[in-house]
Amino acid sequence: MPPLSKEKKAEYTEKIRQLLLKKNLRIPYRYMAKKLKIYSKTASRTYKEALSEKVLFPPMLRPKVCLDYREYVYLINGKDVQALFDKLEKDPRVEYITRCLGHFDLLIITNESIDLTIEEEFKNVVLSGEKENYIYPEVKRGDYHTTFNEINKFLNKKAFLPSKLPFEIGKRGDEWSEREERVFRY
Repeated sequence: MPPLSKEKKAEYTEKIRQLLLKKNLRIPYRYMAKKLKIYSKTASRTYKEALSEKVLFPPMLRPKVCLDYREYVYLINGKDVQALFDKLEKDPRVEYITRCLGHFDLLIITNESIDLTIEEEFKNVVLSGEKENYIYPEVKRGDYHTTFNEINKFLNKKAFLPSKLPFEIGKRGDEWSEREERVFRY
């Protein structure tokens, strides 16, 4: 079968995404193909390519967020980050942990509040608190001009609570030289 053009592939991927939002996430390829009026092998290949390119994501199990379910988020620094990471990774209360670069070393999400100050490798907490409900924004296709206008309208309304991190973001580095700019563009 000849490869699809980029435009057709994008069109089919978007239609598959819309089908997945309307129907059960585990719909068969033949159903996708029937709705898109294409061969089932084309629907299958398009779906699998969209998954591998991280355009679409497979069904996921997520905890049902209710009043009786809480998650706690910690942004922390450590004296021995790798040792702390290894220790916390094995802790059954830790649902997610990742290393970070910048003002904090670790981002940790737990299913109950934990006291990290008892760990020898711990240095300090940058930010901690209870995590709110999950938000999965719908990403719409559109041009940059329209998207930036929508973002600016939202920001100008000021109908949101901005988050605050208790540290200053450092000043930016020096301007790039013309050579560095060319290397970046290349």
